[in-house]
Amino acid sequence: MICKRILPCAELRYWIREYVVAQFSFEDTTEPPPIRAYPANPEEAIRFLITGKLFINNQSTKLRTEAATISLIGQPTARQNLQITHEYFMFYIRFQPGSLFKLFRVPMSMFKNRQIDATPVLGREITELYEQLGSCLTYDAMISIAENYFLKKINRLEITASRWMVLPK
Repeated sequence: MICKRILPCAELRYWIREYVVAQFSFEDTTEPPPIRAYPANPEEAIRFLITGKLFINNQSTKLRTEAATISLIGQPTARQNLQITHEYFMFYIRFQPGSLFKLFRVPMSMFKNRQIDATPVLGREITELYEQLGSCLTYDAMISIAENYFLKKINRLEITASRWMVLPK
């Protein structure tokens, strides 16, 4: 079992707060894995479920949903109870405030208290990133692939946006 927080490279720290890698294996299948209470947290993120499933119980709405394989996560304002399967492996990218909008032009106000399937919103590019992450043999390889993806994404933004705005390096 591992839960590791990793800082991005210096060039990405303006955009990405941290990466979280969580891999759990519960051998006793007669008991469900423990429920984790997740408090309201000011964050925006993309979560890749490499193995297993995640179920989210929103405490304010009393709704239980199954997370998508690739989820775009807006800011939760109420506690959520998270339930995972016996085999679970997640790669989570926690962004700096406003970065998801700057990178993908997705207004995060639409995603407040929501976790949605990222594929229809972010397209084939995010699915290709997911496939690359799933084929990695090490956590370092996952970080490298994610960082290459976001560095390219940022460089494309700087080129297309250079006429009307300056993005920090």
